[in-house]
Amino acid sequence: MSTINYSDQLNYISKGYIDAKMQPVATIKDLDNIPRSQRFFGLTVTVLDDGSGLGPRDYWITTNTARWVLKESSSSVKIDGGDTEKI
Repeated sequence: MSTINYSDQLNYISKGYIDAKMQPVATIKDLDNIPRSQRFFGLTVTVLDDGSGLGPRDYWITTNTARWVLKESSSSVKIDGGDTEKI
């Protein structure tokens, strides 16, 4: 893969992501198609169908670039209206 170095910011005006790693993948197995040399701690990729039946979910790299971990979302936080502010 070739590398182009820029000293200025890019202004990308087309549709879609500029980095292919930002695209969602179909299954968990597809995460392994991202080369390890391009993975980094904090990299998050959406998996459209991880087999759970819950729809798209995010997986990320936390401590080992060979291991994808399900990213816990705020959807597991109970929201019941008990924290409303009275004005």
